[in-house]
This record gives sequence, C-alpha cells and structure tokens, in this order.
Amino acid sequence: FPVPGTEVLCDRPIDEMLATPQSVIASEAESIASLEQPDWALQSLAMPLLVLNAPSPLWSERFVRYVKSLSTQVDYRSLNGAGHFLMLELPAECNENLFDGLKKFRLLRE
Repeated sequence: FPVPGTEVLCDRPIDEMLATPQSVIASEAESIASLEQPDWALQSLAMPLLVLNAPSPLWSERFVRYVKSLSTQVDYRSLNGAGHFLMLELPAECNENLFDGLKKFRLLRE
C-alpha cells in the first residue's frame, strides 16, 4: 500500500489469506505446477476484457500491447494512487471504471 494513509487496509487481505484453509492453498499450488493444466499462455479471448492496473514498472509497453492483443474488445486502464489492491485503495474509482466498462461493452442494462 504505497499511498500514505492506506496502511490500515493491509490487514484485510492478510487476515483473509491467513484464514484460507491449508488444503485450499496446497490444491492451488499443485494445480499451478501440474503438467495437466491447460496452456497458461492466452492466445485469443472471444469476450470483452477490462483491465484495471495501477501504474507500475512491471507493466511495460510490451505487456500493455500483449494485453491489448488478447481480444478485439480490450479496455486497458491505469488508476493512479493505488498499489496492488486497487479495489480496496480506490473503491469508488474501481466501481466507476467497472460500470463504465460494462456500459462500453453493452453488458449493463440501463
């Protein structure tokens, strides 16, 4: 939580992670490493894709181009003022962008 004043939000995801049963964590770890898992490299999505990210050096122009290539209907947005947990740090902005994306892709009845 890089924005001063949002440190208290850190407790919620930590509490939820610590409350996760060990069997769930082990199952997820096993499935990620399984050779039977489908190809993780997405090729083409036949659906709208709304991506909300906080600006980061990890999201290079190459990465953004890759995300935008995944579907013919991609809306990639960066929200300033947040870290990893955008929905906790900027709930109003996330909801606004989500509803805007749903309207843009005509997935929301008005």
